[in-house]
Amino acid sequence: MTAHAIIVHDLSEARALLRAAAGLTREITLASPPGAGLSYGAPWFAQILAGAKSDDCGLRVTAILDCADAPGVALAALREGLNHLALRGIDPRAGRALQEIAQAHGGKIYKGRLRLIDPAKYSSPEAAVTAWLKSMAATTDETGPKDLR
Repeated sequence: MTAHAIIVHDLSEARALLRAAAGLTREITLASPPGAGLSYGAPWFAQILAGAKSDDCGLRVTAILDCADAPGVALAALREGLNHLALRGIDPRAGRALQEIAQAHGGKIYKGRLRLIDPAKYSSPEAAVTAWLKSMAATTDETGPKDLR
């Protein structure tokens, strides 16, 4: 699993980011904006990912939908086929149950905040992602997001 994630806001941005990452890495993690599972819903993110798959440039793409503190949103996302989800501040028993469901589908639940870059905050999003990915390749002590236990 890639230790860092790149926020995507729409399909055109996802396609541009995958093109920028091609040749720099073999795998990439895309993430929804914080709380997007609540505000936009799982179908929105699933559509972005489905559209971007045709442009994945041979990359292994992991996609994390941020469900904030809403286990019901996480369950809806799992039904939608999204199996990598970020959740914060939920009951530990609910977290364990969701982790088991996600793992049964080859996924994972992440707790806490992920280490993210939001390319939309830069004047040249593709250049920002390229520079960020190059700096990540030089980092040897990546710990990545913590899984929910």
